[in-house]
Amino acid sequence: SLPVVETPSWFTENLNLNKNQKIVVIDDDKTIHQVWNTKLGDIASKNNISIIHFSNPHELRNWIKGNRIDNTLFLCDYEFIGHTANGLNLIEESGISEKSILVTSRFEEENVRTRCDTLRVKLIPKSMAETVPVDIVSCSLSDVDLVHIDDDELIRMSWEFGAKKENKKILSFVGPDDLRAKLSDIPKATP
Repeated sequence: SLPVVETPSWFTENLNLNKNQKIVVIDDDKTIHQVWNTKLGDIASKNNISIIHFSNPHELRNWIKGNRIDNTLFLCDYEFIGHTANGLNLIEESGISEKSILVTSRFEEENVRTRCDTLRVKLIPKSMAETVPVDIVSCSLSDVDLVHIDDDELIRMSWEFGAKKENKKILSFVGPDDLRAKLSDIPKATP
């Protein structure tokens, strides 16, 4: 059998989405936009999730200037042909690190993974975009009574069951990196 290894800190194990969320896809490859539309289309329509598409950094910068970015997830490419800025530069200068996932075929490059770690940006290899699991968080992030982190699925299920029994809303995460992606949308007073 294969040895069990820890998941790299930069890797996105699943997309945790919530109702009424905006997903912004920034990629100069039209096929990736199709991949996300196919993967998220039904989920988005059932959960009032908007998918917004941009093909270059300039479009994203303009959109950010005129829109609220709370409850937004950015799925950003690394390389934009004809543009000097790369996806990680764009994420950093836009102040959206905790709301972003880099989607790139350059995931094997050490400098890309290291920069993702530094910026606390998760990463999805482009080849895995079609297969990454998607979960819908069952309650609005602003209505959460408790945030729970545990890497044991049975423990998380037990907490979720207990919270439901007490009519409380709990948000469970596998690890701190998963929480970090949603942290800016959760009220600071939430235990």
